[in-house]
Amino acid sequence: AGCIAGGIEATAVWPMEFIKTQLQLQAKTKGSKLPYTGMIGGLRYYVQTTGFFSLYRGLAPTLLGSIPKAGIRFGLNSVIKDK
Repeated sequence: AGCIAGGIEATAVWPMEFIKTQLQLQAKTKGSKLPYTGMIGGLRYYVQTTGFFSLYRGLAPTLLGSIPKAGIRFGLNSVIKDK
């Protein structure tokens, strides 16, 4: 159950993390300017230009790490709580 919860959490939050990362990279790169300046504008831009699923680019490595992490965390929590 913990693994599933971790996967759902990562999948739900990923589009916002993706846009946040793009905005941070824009701020560090001189001379480049994204066609949006905020979260809603970024979500709208990517959905209109490259499709809804483009918001999930790069999710697979995050899921590979977060699913086992969540399973271990929830599993150990129940073991420790039972003692």
